[in-house]
This record gives sequence, structure tokens and C-alpha cells, in this order.
Amino acid sequence: MTCFKHWTLSIFTSLILVSGAQASSCDIEPSKPTADAIIAYQACIDAGHQMVTDLRNELGTRSFQTGSFKTAVVHFSEIIDQQDRPGRAHFNRALAYLELGKERHALKDLEAANQILPGYSPAHFYRGVTLHKLRRYQQAIDAFGVALNLSAGGAALAPIYFEKAQAEIKRKYIQEARKSLDNALESDPSYSKALFARALLHKKSGADELAIADYNQYILSNPESAEAHYNRGLIFQDLRRDHLAIQDFNRAIELNPRYVKARASKGITYFWPVFPVLLVLLLG
Repeated sequence: MTCFKHWTLSIFTSLILVSGAQASSCDIEPSKPTADAIIAYQACIDAGHQMVTDLRNELGTRSFQTGSFKTAVVHFSEIIDQQDRPGRAHFNRALAYLELGKERHALKDLEAANQILPGYSPAHFYRGVTLHKLRRYQQAIDAFGVALNLSAGGAALAPIYFEKAQAEIKRKYIQEARKSLDNALESDPSYSKALFARALLHKKSGADELAIADYNQYILSNPESAEAHYNRGLIFQDLRRDHLAIQDFNRAIELNPRYVKARASKGITYFWPVFPVLLVLLLG
């Protein structure tokens, strides 16, 4: 924190010095206010304003990166108050508002950013994220669609398709969600969050073998995921592949010793094969 305070102080000192130096270098003689001199003077002033804006943006960005989101809001607000078309400042302030849990403030900023920079894909993407948080799922889906159309393509599409799928699941558009997850993995095969989400969808639809295949691939890149081992163990348990289920439950417990559900499921898996015998003995 001390280092950050020193850094902030040095930036403010630089801002004051730069502003003063810029103003003094922009003097013109009042007795000779020619058109060229006035234009040059205005250009000089504009350059000084841009330097101040750049410094404020640097402060806001640094504040955001260090988790000082309220301070970031202050710096980006100063830029918004001074610029005619502060599209990027609205976008940056929206991200800070999201971190502060102020989704409605973020949405207003993102809509302002979209009006100023209609072709800026990230603003549409985060508008979709914000609308999802506000439970306005259909509008979120539409926003992600715009972001996809504006995106440059490639691996950058994966998180957009993934978030679109989450909103589609909330709307119970299961087929559309599966297609979005397929597209996410086509865009970036290493995007493991989409694998995990698709495995859950496969399980819900009864496609156990497809779910197992996705969990297998997910676990290859995320071997420390207790939840993935547990979920795959549940599928093995349903399929009566008890030894595989127990292996997964044991691994989940090893990764998370407090995983109560994994311990309970392991116990059920051990007990289930002898249940018919116990029932016969009890009724016999």
C-alpha cells in the first residue's frame, strides 16, 4: 500500500508539473492574436489536456489493477466529465462498477460506451455479462450475439460463446446452449470451462458417455479439480461401474478432505452391492 501511495503521489506531481509546463509553453502575445497563432495556441492547450487525460487514465488503470476499484471510478469519472466522447472511460468505469457489485451503474456506462463506440466488441460482451447478473437473460443473449458479430474471431470467441451458453441455460434453451459450447471449443479447444459446462449438459440430457468423455478431457488439463472427479464418479456410480466411481470419489476426497458429498457417495457405492443380500437376510 505504501508503494502504491508513493506511486500515486509521483503521478500527481507529474500531472501538476506537466500541466504547468504545458500552459507556460502555450503563451501567445495578446497584441498579435493572428488566426495561425490562435490555432497553434488551441492545439497546444488540447495537447496539454490529452496529457492530463492520459495520466488520469493511467491512475485509473493502476487503481483497478491493485483492487482499488472505488478510486478507479473516481479517476475514470474525471475523464468522463472532461471529454466530449469518453467511450473508453465509460467502459473502464463499468468494469470497476462490476467489481464493486454495482451492476446497474455498470450497465448505464456500458450503454453509453456502446453509443459512442458501437463497434467495440468488449463493451457489448460486458453488457451481456451485466445483463446476466441482473437476470435479464434474453437481453444478455442478444448482447453476446452482437459481440460475436463484432469480434475479430479466433480464440477470442470462446469466452463470448461460453457466457452466451450460460444465459441460454437460464432460459432453458438447452440445444442452443450446447451449440454455443461446441462453438466455444471449436474456437479454442483449450477453453476447459466450456468442457465442464458441456459435461453437465450431457449428464442432464442422459448422454452419460459423452459427459464422461468431456470430464476425461477436462481432468487432463485440470487434474486438481475435486468437483470434476466427483461429478464423473457420480456418473460411474449410476452406470454401476463401482470401482471407477470409488477411484474418483477417493481422488476428490484426497484433493478436498472436507468434501462431504464425495465421502457420502463413496459410502453408498460400497454399500449398494451388498444391499440385496442384507435385504434378503432381513426379510428371510
